[in-house]
Amino acid sequence: LLYSLLKLAKERSRKYILYSSLALALLILSHHVLAILFAPILLLFLYFVNKIGKPENFQKIIFSLSLGLGLSAFFWLPSFVESGLTRAPLLESLIFQSYKGYFLPLNELINRPWGYEGFSLTAPGAMSFEIGKLHLLLVFFSVYIIFKIAEKKISKILLFSLIAFLISIFMVTHYSQKIWETIPYFIYTHFPWRYLVLSAFFASILAGSTTLLFRKTGLRVIYAAIVIAALFLLEGYKFNPRNMNHDYKIEM
Repeated sequence: LLYSLLKLAKERSRKYILYSSLALALLILSHHVLAILFAPILLLFLYFVNKIGKPENFQKIIFSLSLGLGLSAFFWLPSFVESGLTRAPLLESLIFQSYKGYFLPLNELINRPWGYEGFSLTAPGAMSFEIGKLHLLLVFFSVYIIFKIAEKKISKILLFSLIAFLISIFMVTHYSQKIWETIPYFIYTHFPWRYLVLSAFFASILAGSTTLLFRKTGLRVIYAAIVIAALFLLEGYKFNPRNMNHDYKIEM
């Protein structure tokens, strides 16, 4: 979605109108909660592309996003119009009381043992919210890339990614509680730590930018392979299941 909007801001090709509208529609259809979380980042990105793109193309961006909303209207429109016919008001009151307990302290994002249980900040074996030490290290190095190495156009994109990454981190902490209480429908996401989805996305972009440390393509490939291998060595154990039920049978 972001790539299509960026191309649409710079080029006149109509195909990116189709791509961006389909991408937005699929985002909403795949997970409406993620679409709500992504909305502030999308607004920030629109401001960004309006600054670096061609002014005459901004109308095409608005049209493509409107088209995406229209394509997915059969999914999201009834949830707004007919919410009064459901138990949504009761759910809203329950969520408003509970979501405040799901903010994360910053140390949980840096170092958290891997667990298989549910959400808890104190119980042993609870699920982990760690972003990843290697990821954070690469994000740190990307700051040098943004301001010292990357070309101007690329550095602007990376700077936006860095800002979006920091915003997503901010939104999972209790410091953002006023924002959650102010923006309509935000509390329906229930778990503020769902913003870690966006943290992972933008951290990946920033981590990838560190390949710009090398000018030759071959060195970039080798470096990327080393980083991927290190990632599996450091985090690979998390892909092992805690236990397996080998006696499970499907009854027809």
